[in-house]
Amino acid sequence: MKLSEIVAHNGNFEINTDHKEDAPERFNSVINFPNFLLHILRIQSKENIGLDDKRLVEAFDEFLKPETSKQEKVRFVKEFAFNLLRGKHLFDQFIIKREFTKEKDGWSIKSLKWYESKTVSYVNSFANEDANRRILMLLSMFHVSAPTLIYKHWLNAALNYCFQNYGNMEALGYINYLEHLAQAYLYDAT
Repeated sequence: MKLSEIVAHNGNFEINTDHKEDAPERFNSVINFPNFLLHILRIQSKENIGLDDKRLVEAFDEFLKPETSKQEKVRFVKEFAFNLLRGKHLFDQFIIKREFTKEKDGWSIKSLKWYESKTVSYVNSFANEDANRRILMLLSMFHVSAPTLIYKHWLNAALNYCFQNYGNMEALGYINYLEHLAQAYLYDAT
């Protein structure tokens, strides 16, 4: 069915209930969507936006105040939409996720790879197996140290690094950044 037909349709749509229960998702994220929105807002604004999703509307209200010009609001929304798409791409490629397969479940950093035969598979985001494993260990260390959905400052730092290095992500640079970040957290906590 075409989008124009869906929009023009005045009745109810039939729902096919003859299908089997959908398979569970293969990957689970370390955060939910409202928290992801706050991370993108924080990266875009370069301000110390709180990462508590209970204050999501309040955080956006700061950038869409009534006294803000319409042109400025439109610019903000367009930039945010672009950053949201870029952020989702980077998040999916370079941030850990829980992977569930038939054989096992565990943490992974994988990317979707398209083949000429029009098939796809998930492969490690970094070609070097050892580097991919080190990044995986560093990110999972951060996550298990701060498992709540909110206040994942390590995640914001990692995602911001990915934004800053968009198109140039190198495993060694990412490892060095994450190791320095771990040291900063350690020394800040003591």
